[in-house]
Amino acid sequence: MLILATDMARHSEIVDDFKNKLDNFDYGNVNHLNVLKMILIKACDISNEVRPNTVAEPWVDCLLEEYFNQAETEKQEGLPVAPFMDREKVTKSSAQIGFIKFVLIPLFESICQLFPQAEERLVAPLRQAREHYEELKEKEEEIRRISQGGRSGVINEGGRGGGGDGGHRSRSPSSGRSEETERHANKSSAATNPSQRWTSRPMIL
Repeated sequence: MLILATDMARHSEIVDDFKNKLDNFDYGNVNHLNVLKMILIKACDISNEVRPNTVAEPWVDCLLEEYFNQAETEKQEGLPVAPFMDREKVTKSSAQIGFIKFVLIPLFESICQLFPQAEERLVAPLRQAREHYEELKEKEEEIRRISQGGRSGVINEGGRGGGGDGGHRSRSPSSGRSEETERHANKSSAATNPSQRWTSRPMIL
């Protein structure tokens, strides 16, 4: 039963069930404990962005490349392609901003309601990662404007400003992929349940 909790199609259902039990969580209640176990195994399954950059960055790159390769094969076979797998419609920053904002942070914040002492180790790194990808997104958009003949500007290679990392984890910028998905992601996130877009992908991060 527990391993099935990692199915992202059930993400909202399991998280909502856990949140409903938080105010009166009972460690002596078997049902409460089972839901907690499901939440914890889910957290382990998609905890990549909580981890240090040396662990997180390679896995993000590998997963995106797997998606892109699958999408290219599907195009060649005339099959429908999921937008989040299309190299022409997604960037690392757009993919991770949405997943961190709508899936990871709410999940780990709910866990920290039960274990508040874990917030610094679980939620703080996620907020830091989100800020990094937002900065990366701005940098990608600036590069796009310059490449299209827009106003010129100086791009800080480190993506942090001031010559340092500003307390953020250092990460590699994504390769020059289309920014069209930024608008697409913004429209999607305006849906009634914005987490739906990000739980529809078989995300292991």
